[in-house]
Amino acid sequence: MVRLGHHVYFRPLLLLLLCLGLGLPTLLRLVAEEVGARRSRPAWGALFSLCALLFLWGLRDVAHRRVLGLLEAQNYADQTALHVGAFPSPFNPFAWTGVVETDTTYEVLSVSALENDVDPRSALEFHKPPDSPALDVALQTRTGRIFMDFARFPWAEADESDEGFDVQIRDLRFYSNNGGGFLTEIKMDKALRVSSESFSFTGQGATESRVEK
Repeated sequence: MVRLGHHVYFRPLLLLLLCLGLGLPTLLRLVAEEVGARRSRPAWGALFSLCALLFLWGLRDVAHRRVLGLLEAQNYADQTALHVGAFPSPFNPFAWTGVVETDTTYEVLSVSALENDVDPRSALEFHKPPDSPALDVALQTRTGRIFMDFARFPWAEADESDEGFDVQIRDLRFYSNNGGGFLTEIKMDKALRVSSESFSFTGQGATESRVEK
């Protein structure tokens, strides 16, 4: 796992390199003992792990800076980028997910650090919601405040039904095409009294906390 800012990201590629560096010397030592060869010192495994860690960090940093530059250089639906973020894929150090905030939208698109440009037309567009009393109430709940403190690119939807209001807020850093990603959901009645607050890591099957009236 690698910490970026206040958040922790799992790195399968880094974990694989560390396992190779720590596990391969042990395997070779066991083989050498079986054939009666002279024992080798295992320090090179730790050195390999350290070098792999530094190399991967450096590669990620260079790719991250390049992707941010590509995202900032574009206009999105004739709007300039206010804030941009780039988030790596688990295995490919050159494949990133870009998130761009404009005045009225959030844009989510795939970006390759090996390319010389990005196509804004390929972005998924999420329009910012209009101000509403239901959204204001949802953001003032305990779950809403915690989520907004965590989220970097929060996108909200406020749906009204006969029963009341259902407000969902996602962090678009973790958005996927199947609608997954970190999600908080606040439900309230027509009088804007909160009935339940929930949070999910997958966007489905949220852990729900009901509010006593």
